[in-house]
Amino acid sequence: MSAAVMQALYSVLHADAAVAAIVAGRIYPLQVPDDLRDNKMPCIVYRRVTGEVAPALEGDGTLQSPVVQVDSYAQTYREAQALADAVKTAMQTETAQFRATFESDDEDFVDDLRLYVVSADYQVWKS
Repeated sequence: MSAAVMQALYSVLHADAAVAAIVAGRIYPLQVPDDLRDNKMPCIVYRRVTGEVAPALEGDGTLQSPVVQVDSYAQTYREAQALADAVKTAMQTETAQFRATFESDDEDFVDDLRLYVVSADYQVWKS
């Protein structure tokens, strides 16, 4: 069931004009692809951190509520922050795909990639 949430997340980020202007389609599950590591272009990596299905009166419900992490990678700190801001706006815009609330974020510099990253967690609800 979480595949539907992750596909919806990809669709929302891919369709957002501000995000697209920065990453030009470079949105990936789980890790930065090897062929992008030397390119140093801004990109997004997303993953499910936890997965839950809201209980129903009888059996499992259909409302999914996972926490997802969206990592915004860029060559500079400023670019990583700008991308993370665009992602946050896209994630919190009401869509038919899902609803999301921002939970927390963290910043880092990834030495082996030589890239800055802002990692943000969102609670997502999708039925």
